[in-house]
Amino acid sequence: MNFLKNLFVSCLSLVLFLGLIEGGFRVYHWFQYGTSQFHTRWFRVAEIGGWHEPEPGIINTLGFHNEEFSPVKPKDTFRVVVLGGSTVYGEEAIESSWTWNLSEYIKTLPITKKVQVINAGISAGTSSEEMKSLRKIIFLKPDLILVYDGWNDIYTGHYAPEDYEGRRPNYGAKEKMDEFKLFLMSHSVAYSYYFRRMEKAWSRSLRKTWKGLIGKKKKEASAPPSIQSREETPAQQTSKAQVTKQLMIWDQKLDYAVEPERPVEDRFSPLYETNLRAMKALSDRHHVPIVFFFQPNLAYNCAVKTVSEAARIILKDRTGVLCEDWIRASSVLYPIALKTHEKLRQEGFMDYDLTGMFDGKEETSFSDSVHQFPGEPMKEIARTVAQILLSRNLLPVTSRRS
Repeated sequence: MNFLKNLFVSCLSLVLFLGLIEGGFRVYHWFQYGTSQFHTRWFRVAEIGGWHEPEPGIINTLGFHNEEFSPVKPKDTFRVVVLGGSTVYGEEAIESSWTWNLSEYIKTLPITKKVQVINAGISAGTSSEEMKSLRKIIFLKPDLILVYDGWNDIYTGHYAPEDYEGRRPNYGAKEKMDEFKLFLMSHSVAYSYYFRRMEKAWSRSLRKTWKGLIGKKKKEASAPPSIQSREETPAQQTSKAQVTKQLMIWDQKLDYAVEPERPVEDRFSPLYETNLRAMKALSDRHHVPIVFFFQPNLAYNCAVKTVSEAARIILKDRTGVLCEDWIRASSVLYPIALKTHEKLRQEGFMDYDLTGMFDGKEETSFSDSVHQFPGEPMKEIARTVAQILLSRNLLPVTSRRS
């Protein structure tokens, strides 16, 4: 009995001690940054936000391609988060994205709350980046999550499979640890600002120590074979016809080599499906509805549908030497992705195929294989998405419009 009593007193004392530390740090930062900036700075330090560095008028202080908003959701606000690649992000201007057009279109509806659409798009981002983003953004308490993707997973899986696989998020025990840390970061100022900084310093110290020990062993080991010995013959290089391309991801330019005539193999669908399922599971745990949209691809239309010559010229101008290979790859890989989405729909996922959205008007809609021209095409995506959400009763409206 005394043991239980002492244990209870010890736990209570620890909770009170930690509570005093947390309260003290909150008061300190409240006075240091002011009430208007306190939560924004806290969430930014805790990395609860987007991937991008703030840029006035383009990227807000939380790292999103949005106007400024408070991370603390007002009671009269319905928050929608949109995940995806550059087709979600848009161009430089905030108004260039279909997410902004979605926000504007919703304003014309008889809404009962202010609807806030957060553009969480990442240039060249795949479902792996979307999953990593969602683990953080979920603490911004969204009321609805939209995922608009597919193209980047297929393209990167085909042309840069090692890079694609290397982006895989943590799962299992590591995933639970990541989520626990994000929970602490999103609820504790003390942990975000100080304890986590100490944790990082300790981690760097350990890495430095191990690097020194491993480095000594490597010096004793035999030298690796020379680069020349691993070089391919001119004939091998010519047969592969490698082309250097660039990916823009997390605001960084990454060079990678592609082989225009590489075999078309499914290198993306297992990870892609795993990530979509993981996003659904995470949203379910937080009781937030999530809707998936599979995006259109001009190369797929060129492969399996009748398109105008002007549309083919747009694709060829933007893809160059990869044009025919990307058409061939899309004809094989896009149906695989479509089957993945169909399987998820049969399991009850809210999942929609938008590949036929621009059929018959490709030349006035596509600026390349996946991006759309600003203006009417962006408005059409926004209207289509909004109508789907209305049909599912996922928006706070008083009644449906005809």
